[in-house]
Amino acid sequence: MNSAEQLTLVCYTCVYLRYMKDGSLLLAVLAAVVVSLADFLATLTTTYLKHNSHPHHDSFTPTDSPVVRAIVLKALRYLQVLLLVQTAYLLPYHATLAQPHGFVDLRIIDERDRQGSWQLWALDLAVTLLELALISEALRPEYAGRRLALPQLQTHRYGILALLRFDTWSPAVCRDGPELSVVAKPTTRYGSTATATEPPDARAHG
Repeated sequence: MNSAEQLTLVCYTCVYLRYMKDGSLLLAVLAAVVVSLADFLATLTTTYLKHNSHPHHDSFTPTDSPVVRAIVLKALRYLQVLLLVQTAYLLPYHATLAQPHGFVDLRIIDERDRQGSWQLWALDLAVTLLELALISEALRPEYAGRRLALPQLQTHRYGILALLRFDTWSPAVCRDGPELSVVAKPTTRYGSTATATEPPDARAHG
């Protein structure tokens, strides 16, 4: 089981615990959609990386860069919207949790655990961070000593929060989609210890 599969398992476990704790169906559905879309993005980027890592790859195959870049851009936009909707729902939800009928949500079992509200906060935070980690993993697949990089997201600087500050509507990104680069796999991956730049000759721009 690789790291992405482990993160997915932990995320679904937290979603299940969250649902069993409070019975909010909408939150569970939103989380499942985010995880599924992140999994689709991981499959797409991994296929693109394997295709472009081959020494004799054909640029006219279905994994050609403009198509992949356009799909990646749409996926990133959808993920940003889903995370925004999830957060916009959570904040007033927790603010009105103590009121018997203070918020409209989809429930199978209508029960509220006022004494355990900090547990709900912890689970919601864990699910959100796991979702961001899954998206980050999906954007950095590795294969045969190479990995895919999206320089415009600056994941080496912002880590799992890169998606939240990435402007998917900027003219440069909207015109061509996010830049996809196949680079040599670094020895470190996240945070301040990550490699900030890659050697120019190591890049194979998409």
